[in-house]
Amino acid sequence: MRKSSSRTTGPRRNERGSASIKFIIVLVVVAVVAYMGVQYIPVAYKYSSYKGYMQKTVDTASVTGQGPDWVKKQLEASKDDYGVPQDAKITSTIQDGRIVASVKFTRPISLIPKIWTYDYSFDYPVKSTDLFMTK
Repeated sequence: MRKSSSRTTGPRRNERGSASIKFIIVLVVVAVVAYMGVQYIPVAYKYSSYKGYMQKTVDTASVTGQGPDWVKKQLEASKDDYGVPQDAKITSTIQDGRIVASVKFTRPISLIPKIWTYDYSFDYPVKSTDLFMTK
């Protein structure tokens, strides 16, 4: 029968505290990844919603007979609602009888302050759907 003792002897003496150090390292990595997600996900969600708004706008223009100038004005007016930078390049034209709009910009996202800044590139064209084309 073995008796357990509170004294650490032999080769296991150097392993003291290694579990807590590993835990702290994992905790720091998880915290950094969570912070990066908090910085990136709202921006990506906002611009994903803007893509839907762009499609809805060109489809509305196609149904109501509005032209590309109206689409451009609508997209310009909604910049603040979706966090689109003021220097974004917005174009709207008619190609093959369909309204085509495009928005292009780059927005820096500070994933790790003063260490890593990610340039979120938004370059998205939309066309009015075939369902709404007038023949």
